[in-house]
Amino acid sequence: MSKIDEICKYLDAKFSSDGKIQSDIKELFVYRASVPTEFLTGVYEPALCMVFKGSKLAKVGNDFYEYDEQHYLLAATHIPAVAKIKGCPYLAIKINFELEDILGVIESIGGAESKKGKFAGLALGVVDDELLEAVFKFIRLLERPNDAKFLAKLAIKEILYILLKGENGDFLRQYAMLETIENRVTRAAKEIKSNYTEAINIENLAKKLGISASSLYHNFKRITALSPLQFQKKIRLEKAKNLLINQNLDAAEAAFAVGYASPSQFNREYSKMFGMPPKAHVLAITGA
Repeated sequence: MSKIDEICKYLDAKFSSDGKIQSDIKELFVYRASVPTEFLTGVYEPALCMVFKGSKLAKVGNDFYEYDEQHYLLAATHIPAVAKIKGCPYLAIKINFELEDILGVIESIGGAESKKGKFAGLALGVVDDELLEAVFKFIRLLERPNDAKFLAKLAIKEILYILLKGENGDFLRQYAMLETIENRVTRAAKEIKSNYTEAINIENLAKKLGISASSLYHNFKRITALSPLQFQKKIRLEKAKNLLINQNLDAAEAAFAVGYASPSQFNREYSKMFGMPPKAHVLAITGA
């Protein structure tokens, strides 16, 4: 039995329902699907995404990223995207991490600085046996909940160490090292995401990060394919969608909750992003 088959057997025994499943380890999410999907909106965050059955296609701007059993996806910052499940049955995981975790590993092992270059916010890599073994070891911590509270972070650092040694080492270093533009954009995206209801002041944010407003704007758009204001709009609308579905708010309530002053503007922008007005979209998703 291959390592991927072992992982599939293990996950199949623990997670049988379709959908996105938060595991008992807070950094680990499991995804299952029985049928392909159309492109759906979402936001990637710093994470390793691995597929053990099927395949998924993500699109950021004009760039496409397809990952499957042989290829993983790395996200180094918060990236609004559209993605669809192509091959089914689909079984995948996401392991969240913080850039501080990468920096901690870099400081522990030392080594060469990253090669200077312009990196997108997502990267693909080839899955190998060493990575699979480390990931499976992390997943199996589900059997040891008391130990997982301590060992999960160590297991994630082992996974990051393997990734840093591999083809995407420079990609990860560039986002983790504090002086790089990629790291500054990542911190800007994180701040906007954390304070999405508040108005953005690009000048103040750029000053806080130690760069010019024009540099922040240009590089933010290069990495995320969105301007800071467009990024905030995507975050607000994703949050609003979740409120509409999970908390049964009406459109006006959701609009005000995520920072809109005008419900009519919210309705226009929601319809443009999701292809239908809020009420119709909720009905299409939930059937109620």
